[in-house]
Amino acid sequence: MLLNWTLTEWINYTFLFGLAAAIISACINIWQTRFLNMFTRGFRSLGHFIIPMNKSRSLERANQQLANDANLNQFKQKIAQVLFFSIGSLAASSIFVSIIGLIIYY
Repeated sequence: MLLNWTLTEWINYTFLFGLAAAIISACINIWQTRFLNMFTRGFRSLGHFIIPMNKSRSLERANQQLANDANLNQFKQKIAQVLFFSIGSLAASSIFVSIIGLIIYY
């Protein structure tokens, strides 16, 4: 199936794959910089106002411990950095390959 594709199909699919990878890396970057935290906190507080849900103290304490765990937060940041770099590199190389394919095609 892959070998039966024409050059334009290869160019289109590599560009599509590159765009999808670029969108994923942008989402990772937005999550990593905590750009939308204030926005989501506002909706979370509105949700508790509309539908009050009582959490047990032990669940709140466990959530607080997880939020304050330095090792876990450092691990999450390291994984996010590795994913951002690898997916961003994959996106850039895929788009570059599609541009080279366009140059060859025309």
